[in-house]
Amino acid sequence: MKHLLIALIIFAGFPLFAQSVIPFESQNTLAAGDGFHFKSDTTVKPGFRKKSPGVAMLMSLILPGSGEYYAGSKQYTAWFMASEVLLWLGLYANDAYAANLADEYKSFAALHADVQTSGKDWQYWTNIGKYDDIYSYNEQRRRQRLFDEVYEENQANYWLWDSYDHRIKYDRKRIDANEATARLIYFQAAIGLNHLISAIHAMYRVRMHNKYRDSRTAWNLQFESAPQGHSYSAFKATLSVRF
Repeated sequence: MKHLLIALIIFAGFPLFAQSVIPFESQNTLAAGDGFHFKSDTTVKPGFRKKSPGVAMLMSLILPGSGEYYAGSKQYTAWFMASEVLLWLGLYANDAYAANLADEYKSFAALHADVQTSGKDWQYWTNIGKYDDIYSYNEQRRRQRLFDEVYEENQANYWLWDSYDHRIKYDRKRIDANEATARLIYFQAAIGLNHLISAIHAMYRVRMHNKYRDSRTAWNLQFESAPQGHSYSAFKATLSVRF
């Protein structure tokens, strides 16, 4: 119904429009029945061009927000780039915090259990928090017949806690450091998700940009006249409208 109404308005107003824009010779030609053609198309604003969704996606996968900038959506550019900066700052801050906690529990073990901190793996740091000294640990492993897990009893592997409370306090510090380290995966996942969401959003913004360009109204109007006998002429009108 909407399109029909537009067509009727254009058709009804064409005679007035023709009087103002059609040269006198053209009006005579129309009256003579030789045929008259009129065509008009809307023009796209200069500088308005199609953009590539693939380029936008790749840009935002590399740097969130850059694809939105390419698409012309600069307000989203600031949002995605700010999110990226904050997530990386959070990642580095958490990494520094976890490293500080690890240094703290290792220094605590060196002070209260006479541990040599260099060259130790995560399993060693776990074991010294569960046993008061290397001898009780080795004895337990021998009873369980886990001989490959027995430490050589020398100064490099030695530990002896000065109190039960200090061992428990150490183990809590170690667990806190491990939990802080484990949180790094959440920051890494959030950063990856920010890249992915930005890439998808940039593609969407480019498609909306191109869709707007393609949907600019274009219309084509054609009138023809043909002689019918000697007393009158028949007119043929063709109208095509694109929204």
